Amino acid sequence: MSLLRQPLCEYCALIPFQYPEAKSTESFGTVQAGPWSLGFGKRVLQSACPFCCLVVKAFRRWRETLPTQSRSSYRSLSSLNNVRLNWRRDLTSDSTGGFTLNLDLFAVVWLGIAAPPRFLQQPDPCQRFLPRIGREFDCRRLSEWIRVCEKFHTNGGCPKAIKDEDRSGLFGSIFPGLAVIRFIDVDTNAVVELQAVPRYVALSYVWGEVGTVHLTTATKRELMATGALESAKTLIPQTISDAITLTRRLQCKYLWVDSLCLLQNDPDDLERGIGIMDNIYENAWLTIIAANGHNADAGLAGIQEYSRDEILATPITDELSMGVYVGLDKLLPVSVYASRAWTFQEQLLARRAVYFVDQKVFFRCRLETCSEQIADRYSSTQHPRMPTQPDKLQHIPPHFTQFPSVPDPEYYLKRPLRSFSSMIPAYSGRALSNQGDVIRAITGILRRIQQASRSSFISGTPAVAFDVFIVFTALNVPLKRRPGFPSYSWTGWKGRIDMVHLSNYPANMNRWVLEATWITWHQRRPDGSVDVLWDGVWDKCPFNDDMGRNFEWRQGPRAPFSSPVVSLTNLPTSSGFSPAAPHLRDYPLLLFWTLSVRYRLHKGDGHFGHIGPFIGKASMMTTRGAEAGVVFLDGVEENQFFESEDPFEFILLSQASAPEDNVPEGQRQFYVMLLQWTDGIAERRGIGRLLEAHLAGSFPPGPKWKEIVLG
Repeated sequence: MSLLRQPLCEYCALIPFQYPEAKSTESFGTVQAGPWSLGFGKRVLQSACPFCCLVVKAFRRWRETLPTQSRSSYRSLSSLNNVRLNWRRDLTSDSTGGFTLNLDLFAVVWLGIAAPPRFLQQPDPCQRFLPRIGREFDCRRLSEWIRVCEKFHTNGGCPKAIKDEDRSGLFGSIFPGLAVIRFIDVDTNAVVELQAVPRYVALSYVWGEVGTVHLTTATKRELMATGALESAKTLIPQTISDAITLTRRLQCKYLWVDSLCLLQNDPDDLERGIGIMDNIYENAWLTIIAANGHNADAGLAGIQEYSRDEILATPITDELSMGVYVGLDKLLPVSVYASRAWTFQEQLLARRAVYFVDQKVFFRCRLETCSEQIADRYSSTQHPRMPTQPDKLQHIPPHFTQFPSVPDPEYYLKRPLRSFSSMIPAYSGRALSNQGDVIRAITGILRRIQQASRSSFISGTPAVAFDVFIVFTALNVPLKRRPGFPSYSWTGWKGRIDMVHLSNYPANMNRWVLEATWITWHQRRPDGSVDVLWDGVWDKCPFNDDMGRNFEWRQGPRAPFSSPVVSLTNLPTSSGFSPAAPHLRDYPLLLFWTLSVRYRLHKGDGHFGHIGPFIGKASMMTTRGAEAGVVFLDGVEENQFFESEDPFEFILLSQASAPEDNVPEGQRQFYVMLLQWTDGIAERRGIGRLLEAHLAGSFPPGPKWKEIVLG
């Protein structure tokens, strides 16, 4: 035993480190062994045992993967009554195994056994963690990962190599609308303009508040001169400088960086570039994801000498060392990179990328994820084992992350609208320096969703499923109004959007639209023209009333209102609107007819759970003081919802798809929108659910069929 290393404690001495699978069981393709108890968490913290010390390190790394706002809700290590350890290995992907702690539902932090040097060429599945990660990243490994991807993954969505003779004819189709495309030529250290599609690397990074040289109409001539970037080296952020170095080491001639390839003071050039930015990242030979640090000066850890510390495995016994591993999909969400809106599209569309995050390097293509911390499971002459489901990303190690940070876009587009509903929560909470860029930052994604769903979009919302996407709420923190965009769209609000209602809709969304909705949406464009938003699924069924207008109705098996308060024979129509047009906005206004009701707001707890201003939730109270429903409020800090004794106006949007908790079985509910009127235009101030039984409990003048102008 080494004189410098402490012996294993009585608990850790019982763990079969050399043969962890000796007493394992197999379940659903996963080998599992254990658990082994390490006793009280306080004991582990105070222990000098080398493995206990590694467990403490793993626990700290696990807490670092938690969102900052939720860390306090998890117990500390010292408060755990029993720290337990399990061994897991996924057999289906022929990947490595590791020890996991009983910290949460998913194994996100692993303690892996380091491979002895003699095993590195043919690593044992139980011993694939590398004992040492140097200060400099070995770019030869990245080249090998790319080589394997190019050779074996081309049928799985990864980019195929373009022959030189084919490149010139692809320019117009890959970069539509551009006369030329600019790159950094890393050989001449200058910006160049091309009318071809070369093999190139793209950089995705966080700008931050860093002074840097940009391509402008004033600097263009100088930056296109040979050696210009070398002369301006002190003005170039470290991340861009490192990306140039990495591109050169990979023997690729061209690098695309937005700040040096788009004219930053030319609105037309910027608009053209942003319009095809999705194509730029999707067609890159490789994308560099710079997720270290807070700004463009953070650099790419491991590219420059002494840009990071050496990582060594921890000796556990004379024959065995171990290390702590955290997967890419747990490191990315807590990075500043993942908090920025512009990087969402760039990362999603990159078909082959190298990630620099947490001072470590990962590689990901559409079929595989590799880490510099783990020995590769194939040599340069071997055919890698292919995943059995090419639509899903394969990870190394398995189960280190349960959900990929960015699934394959082609997988998303198989169900475009449902996929888009999952993108909105992931994107909407990200930071934007310019709030007006909320749509521009995902223009490419919107275009793909639009093409796949065959639907037009109105302010970021698909028209074909407008009734569905208009029902959204805040996720965790109340929303704040974003000026310049309509309140009926998720783009009109700052904060993370929750589309949880979509999970309750039936599988056949068209059927729900036919049976549970009744509004015919019209839009008044900024130029004053009015047209139907979308009318492609339902039949037009005219009704006549004393107002002499025709009402366009979705044909369904039953009327939306079974209450005697409202009947089909009373409904006015929506084919005409009030001639007095309100002040137009820079975005489309919605024109429609629906039922208007009024209720007071109450902040005391009731049938619908905890209520109050801090969570932006209120009860809807009838004229008799009964609880009619619940509303999730928007802009709580900007409005006086709870100070007013007057009733608030709500409009009915559609029949709710599934019953809320604590609602009597069989009682129908409606989605409702809380309105606030200004200069003849209503704006959304909340979304809620209303029990049909309490329609008659509305304050006057409701229930009333009313024309709405919604902005």
